[in-house]
Amino acid sequence: PNLTNEFRVGFNRYANTLPAGNFSYPGLDQFPYLQIVGDMDSLTLGTDGNAPQFTIQNMYQVTDNVSYVKGNHTFKIGFDGRKYISPQGFTQRARGDYEYNKLDVFLHDLAPDSFGERSAGNHTYYGDQTALYSYINDTWRVTPKVTFNIGLRYEFTSVPTGERAQVLNSAASVPGLVSFNAPQPTYTAFAPRFGIN
Repeated sequence: PNLTNEFRVGFNRYANTLPAGNFSYPGLDQFPYLQIVGDMDSLTLGTDGNAPQFTIQNMYQVTDNVSYVKGNHTFKIGFDGRKYISPQGFTQRARGDYEYNKLDVFLHDLAPDSFGERSAGNHTYYGDQTALYSYINDTWRVTPKVTFNIGLRYEFTSVPTGERAQVLNSAASVPGLVSFNAPQPTYTAFAPRFGIN
């Protein structure tokens, strides 16, 4: 009657895709986002300028909390571990974004006079990471009207896989000015807790 254990295992999946369609455009591999602005009106051709993009997040979770009552003390200890697998694709202007101030410029197949940009490639970013949380806590009822709450919490969150790829640019580092290294997570994230009720 004085010991309780709560154990949970979970899986959560989130997926969202914004397609661009399979429309063709002469001379290009995809239909771009076109905007022609006139004196009185404007014309937009092509699907959403942010398409295509996608995000998927699979989260695996294990949680265990133990509560033990001994006299005037209630001890709690717990752990929460999460593994995220999260590929994402969002390259701005992957299909091309071309904006014209006059229809005449577009019809004569001239370079956009307002804005023209296209990204090179459409790479996948991996936001995979691991998160670990744990705590230990004592709720001590000193008197019927005074309670002390004392504990310690630890949190660790790894650097996403895609962020660690910064080390690939290490040749561009300038000593003392800028350094392209893989970011490091914090391993010493301890937080003491203390309260009086």
